[in-house]
Amino acid sequence: MGAINDYYLLSVAIDKARFAELNFEQLKQVDLIAVLERFDLRRETIKTGIFRPVAPIEPV
Repeated sequence: MGAINDYYLLSVAIDKARFAELNFEQLKQVDLIAVLERFDLRRETIKTGIFRPVAPIEPV
């Protein structure tokens, strides 16, 4: 039998003011990984690049 669980592979706390600084006119050129690293980012991968579940960041 299957089970339904919520697993978080990424959790990001994004500040509205810093989010507004992104160049929405050029989204195709935005490096998503670099953008996420500007914020409070929680992620965990093993050496082969496979994601492991993380605890979500609690909202303030």
